[in-house]
Amino acid sequence: MVFTRWDVVEPDLLYVSNVRASELLNEKHALGAELVIEIASPGTRRRDTTIKQQLYERTGVTEYWFVDPDRQQVSVYRRVGEQFTAAHALTSTGNHTLTTELLPGFALLLTRLFRE
Repeated sequence: MVFTRWDVVEPDLLYVSNVRASELLNEKHALGAELVIEIASPGTRRRDTTIKQQLYERTGVTEYWFVDPDRQQVSVYRRVGEQFTAAHALTSTGNHTLTTELLPGFALLLTRLFRE
Protein backbone atom coordinates (compact mmCIF):
# COMPACT_ATOMS: atom_id res chain seq x y z
CA MET A 1 0.00 0.00 0.00
CA VAL A 2 1.41 3.36 -1.01
CA PHE A 3 0.03 6.26 1.01
CA THR A 4 2.81 8.79 0.39
CA ARG A 5 6.34 8.71 -0.92
CA TRP A 6 7.54 7.82 2.60
CA ASP A 7 4.56 5.85 3.88
CA VAL A 8 4.66 2.50 2.10
CA VAL A 9 3.61 -0.74 3.81
CA GLU A 10 2.90 -4.30 2.83
CA PRO A 11 0.10 -5.79 4.94
CA ASP A 12 -0.33 -9.54 5.14
CA LEU A 13 -3.85 -9.27 3.71
CA LEU A 14 -6.09 -6.47 2.53
CA TYR A 15 -9.60 -6.12 1.20
CA VAL A 16 -11.01 -3.55 -1.21
CA SER A 17 -14.62 -3.84 -2.37
CA ASN A 18 -15.60 -3.55 -6.01
CA VAL A 19 -17.45 -0.35 -5.12
CA ARG A 20 -14.26 1.35 -3.89
CA ALA A 21 -11.70 -0.34 -6.15
CA SER A 22 -11.40 2.57 -8.60
CA GLU A 23 -10.77 4.91 -5.67
CA LEU A 24 -8.29 2.73 -3.76
CA LEU A 25 -6.36 0.85 -6.47
CA ASN A 26 -4.24 1.93 -9.40
CA GLU A 27 -2.34 -0.12 -11.97
CA LYS A 28 0.51 -0.98 -9.59
CA HIS A 29 -0.48 -0.27 -5.99
CA ALA A 30 -3.20 -0.17 -3.39
CA LEU A 31 -3.62 3.43 -2.24
CA GLY A 32 -5.82 2.39 0.65
CA ALA A 33 -8.04 -0.44 1.82
CA GLU A 34 -11.24 -1.09 3.65
CA LEU A 35 -9.87 -3.98 5.70
CA VAL A 36 -6.23 -4.63 6.57
CA ILE A 37 -5.05 -7.78 8.36
CA GLU A 38 -1.61 -8.19 9.93
CA ILE A 39 -0.45 -11.53 11.33
CA ALA A 40 1.93 -11.31 14.28
CA SER A 41 5.49 -12.49 14.00
CA PRO A 42 8.42 -11.76 16.31
CA GLY A 43 10.05 -9.48 13.75
CA THR A 44 6.98 -7.40 12.93
CA ARG A 45 4.78 -7.40 16.05
CA ARG A 46 5.90 -4.03 17.42
CA ARG A 47 5.73 -2.27 14.05
CA ASP A 48 2.31 -3.79 13.25
CA THR A 49 0.80 -2.58 16.53
CA THR A 50 2.32 0.90 16.50
CA ILE A 51 3.53 2.51 13.28
CA LYS A 52 1.37 0.51 10.87
CA GLN A 53 -1.76 0.70 13.01
CA GLN A 54 -1.41 4.48 13.29
CA LEU A 55 -0.83 4.77 9.55
CA TYR A 56 -3.92 2.69 8.75
CA GLU A 57 -5.99 4.82 11.11
CA ARG A 58 -4.66 8.09 9.69
CA THR A 59 -5.25 7.06 6.07
CA GLY A 60 -8.88 5.98 6.44
CA VAL A 61 -8.74 2.19 6.65
CA THR A 62 -12.18 1.08 7.84
CA GLU A 63 -11.06 -1.97 9.88
CA TYR A 64 -7.72 -3.27 11.08
CA TRP A 65 -7.32 -6.81 12.41
CA PHE A 66 -4.20 -7.88 14.26
CA VAL A 67 -4.02 -11.69 14.37
CA ASP A 68 -1.85 -13.16 17.11
CA PRO A 69 -1.44 -16.93 16.62
CA ASP A 70 0.59 -17.32 19.84
CA ARG A 71 -2.25 -15.90 21.95
CA GLN A 72 -4.94 -17.30 19.64
CA GLN A 73 -6.42 -13.83 19.54
CA VAL A 74 -7.63 -11.34 16.95
CA SER A 75 -7.69 -7.67 17.95
CA VAL A 76 -10.29 -5.85 15.88
CA TYR A 77 -10.14 -2.08 15.39
CA ARG A 78 -13.11 -0.45 13.67
CA ARG A 79 -13.32 3.11 12.45
CA VAL A 80 -15.69 5.48 14.20
CA GLY A 81 -15.35 8.94 12.70
CA GLU A 82 -11.68 9.75 12.29
CA GLN A 83 -10.33 7.09 14.69
CA PHE A 84 -10.31 3.39 15.40
CA THR A 85 -12.26 2.16 18.38
CA ALA A 86 -10.34 0.53 21.19
CA ALA A 87 -9.35 -3.00 20.27
CA HIS A 88 -12.04 -5.61 20.61
CA ALA A 89 -10.13 -8.79 21.49
CA LEU A 90 -11.62 -12.04 20.22
CA THR A 91 -10.15 -15.37 21.32
CA SER A 92 -10.53 -19.01 20.43
CA THR A 93 -10.93 -19.89 24.11
CA GLY A 94 -13.83 -17.44 24.34
CA ASN A 95 -15.52 -19.32 21.49
CA HIS A 96 -15.74 -16.04 19.55
CA THR A 97 -16.78 -15.63 15.93
CA LEU A 98 -15.11 -13.03 13.74
CA THR A 99 -17.53 -11.01 11.59
CA THR A 100 -17.47 -7.72 9.74
CA GLU A 101 -20.05 -5.52 8.04
CA LEU A 102 -17.58 -5.19 5.16
CA LEU A 103 -18.17 -8.83 4.20
CA PRO A 104 -21.86 -9.65 4.70
CA GLY A 105 -22.31 -13.31 5.58
CA PHE A 106 -18.67 -13.79 6.62
CA ALA A 107 -18.34 -15.57 9.95
CA LEU A 108 -15.23 -17.36 11.15
CA LEU A 109 -15.09 -19.29 14.42
CA LEU A 110 -11.72 -18.56 15.97
CA THR A 111 -11.47 -22.18 17.08
CA ARG A 112 -11.29 -23.03 13.34
CA LEU A 113 -8.77 -20.28 12.61
CA PHE A 114 -6.40 -21.37 15.35
CA ARG A 115 -6.84 -25.11 15.35
CA GLU A 116 -3.60 -27.02 15.44
